[in-house]
Amino acid sequence: MVNFCIKALISLCLLLSLNVSLFAQNYRVQIAAFPEQVPFTHFVFSGIPDIYANVDQNEINRYYLSENFHSSQEAETARKILVQRGFNNAQIIDMVKEKSLCEANDPAADQGVIYTNINTEHLYIRHFYFGFGKSNLSLEAKESLDKIFLKLKRNPSLFITVQGHTDASGSADFNLALSIRRARAARNYLVAKGIHFGRIKVKVFGESTPVAINISVDGKDEPNGRKYNRRVVVVLTDQYGEVVNDIERMRDVPGHLRINRQTLRQQLIYAELKR
Repeated sequence: MVNFCIKALISLCLLLSLNVSLFAQNYRVQIAAFPEQVPFTHFVFSGIPDIYANVDQNEINRYYLSENFHSSQEAETARKILVQRGFNNAQIIDMVKEKSLCEANDPAADQGVIYTNINTEHLYIRHFYFGFGKSNLSLEAKESLDKIFLKLKRNPSLFITVQGHTDASGSADFNLALSIRRARAARNYLVAKGIHFGRIKVKVFGESTPVAINISVDGKDEPNGRKYNRRVVVVLTDQYGEVVNDIERMRDVPGHLRINRQTLRQQLIYAELKR
């Protein structure tokens, strides 16, 4: 019966897509999100074969039902079925609302990109920034980590993944080492406050995963973009490794500084020239 419900919902979405001019598919259902990639069989064995995946700007692997939905009611029916299947953090994403949060020149408005909100109080994904070449925690970073500490203390079943990132200044080896120091600084702060190190996983990326441009379109240094890349991302997960309820979203990096397909290619060319 549950299989029939999901198939019926997907069939309905396919039918609606034949007349997009009259019925826009404005809702997307996220099945789950993980800091680590999981095999598609994780979903297939739960009777959900029609899915697609992407990786967001925080290096979170997100998995969605393959079809969008015409109404919030249809999306909610699909979400409830997913919860019954054990995906307790299934989320509905209002794509019209997502676009309304974009700036006029924001590439995400046309690409349908979803950017996680790091400023909502109850959110379970946070990130904070560092000075050029620095790995010491700012007052703002410590305040953010204090909130994360309280969440972990009140919820002993939660775990965290700490990601270290840098901008593209300096060599790749230097930046990898710097991202390690930044991630460890956040981890050590939480351990010092009493969180067992076994609940904290560290991942480092160096300069490889920018969220903003390091150079402008004319090849000049872009310090306003670089500051967003000098970051640590903290992701809270449940005992199964799944990212906990992060549906609240907004844009942190300004649209004109954000990485898109064109600017990513440009940054990669710059990185090759730097070698």
